Amino acid sequence: MDVASRARQGAGTLDYIQGLRAVAALVVVLFHIGAAERQLNVANPAFGILHYFGFGGVNLFFVISGFIITYAHHRQIGEARSAPGFVVRRLVRLMPVYWICWLGALAISYLIFREPYCAPGNVFWQPVANLLLTFGTTNCYIPQAWSLSWEMVFYAVFVVFFFLPRPLFIPAVTSWAALMVLANGFGNGGAATALLNVLCLQFLFGIAAARLVLNGRCRFSRASMLLGLGWFAAGGWLNAAGVTSTEDNLHRVLLFGAASFFLVYGAAAWNLARPARAPRLVALLGDASYAIYLVHITLIIIINRAFFVPGLPAAAQALFVIATALACTVAGAVVYLGIERPLLRGMRGSRHPAVALGAIALMFLGTVGAAALVTGSMDQAFHSAPPTYPVSGRMEEQDGRTTVTLNGRELRLVPEDQGWASRVERGADGSLRLAGWAVDRERSMTAIAVVAFIDGVAVHGAVPLTDFPLPWRHGFAEGRRAGFDFVLPAELLRGRTQLRLMALFAGDRIGVVRTRGEVTLAGG
Repeated sequence: MDVASRARQGAGTLDYIQGLRAVAALVVVLFHIGAAERQLNVANPAFGILHYFGFGGVNLFFVISGFIITYAHHRQIGEARSAPGFVVRRLVRLMPVYWICWLGALAISYLIFREPYCAPGNVFWQPVANLLLTFGTTNCYIPQAWSLSWEMVFYAVFVVFFFLPRPLFIPAVTSWAALMVLANGFGNGGAATALLNVLCLQFLFGIAAARLVLNGRCRFSRASMLLGLGWFAAGGWLNAAGVTSTEDNLHRVLLFGAASFFLVYGAAAWNLARPARAPRLVALLGDASYAIYLVHITLIIIINRAFFVPGLPAAAQALFVIATALACTVAGAVVYLGIERPLLRGMRGSRHPAVALGAIALMFLGTVGAAALVTGSMDQAFHSAPPTYPVSGRMEEQDGRTTVTLNGRELRLVPEDQGWASRVERGADGSLRLAGWAVDRERSMTAIAVVAFIDGVAVHGAVPLTDFPLPWRHGFAEGRRAGFDFVLPAELLRGRTQLRLMALFAGDRIGVVRTRGEVTLAGG
């Protein structure tokens, strides 16, 4: 049987692709450990070089995804009856274990750390959006889930191919690629719509790699892998030299997406042309790569909070990083073996897709309910108004020192400004609308509440809810943080002279939220 026939009949193994998945997961783990080192101001980061190319592991995941989906479903393209089964299988693969890991991270934040990263109690719709992988919603519990939103975009488009005649598959994919190139060629770096975002090109790289091996074109496997490795290294060098940007999606695609195409094609072609099994450990890590990807940031936070020691020598810091990476890998394997694999076997064993779909729906409702209980936010299911934060206290200035007492506790004033009220508007009835963002720069978290002091008296506390764009990238959420938007009624302002906004943080700390100039209330 030749290579093409073996590939089309599913007789070839893809163990080398599983090996690439394992490598991608481990590279991303080390990249995020390095990001934590920078956040903790480590003088001797163990793998600092990964800052310039470690995120490319996600690009590799995208290309692998495009390859696997095409390789597994190429015979069903053009068969509309296969679409429901595809959708259910993709949801089963992606969602249940993600929801479990997300809920675990949320519970650790609320119940153990007592420091919600994202937005504390009374937030209902934001968790729902997180669980549905909605674009534009801050996901602080599993921040790396941004990539899963793009996976969902690819799956949604691939469903369309089941309804197209098979001969139109390649023209349709080519047209999609051309539209993306055109959209991004007009200076649209991210494009106006997810379907035309340049990141989606990487799934098409995976489709191209699959089509090559399915057609038996496997002659240049070793050369392709060497080219991919060299391309990856060159991308890291260009980023380190400042020639390209780590923040630009187009640069990521051209450097690491393209390199990933050669790696994926080379690994698959080599595996199919020279059938061989990967070592059991490599196969296990490939199978567990998704679980490793989901749990590693939560575990990095736990380990750093429990065991991090500032000022370690370079060798000791390297050992700490390696131990952290090993712990993340083991934890991901445990989640895979104990949770993900049993879930997949149970749901895929259903005789009818509707049964699996019903199980997914029940899991979603259960996760939403559990999140609401943990965060104390069930009331938000029925009330759309932003919740208030109960406050009573004073702010006093004496001898150039500001003292803030809130809810019976004296707070430590954080010296640096912690937020910005970009909208300060008077209503026709004399009310005052205040909107902006507040972020705990020290710990990369949002504020617990934004507190309004009028003439030194705390009169209103607002829990940050709405997404608000920051003028720069900061912390977990790719340039977005939960913001605030509330109105002080005219009755509260009459006869008063001065307003101060402050951001309340965990650890009995409070910081200034700057406004556009001094807000005076005289005559209000």
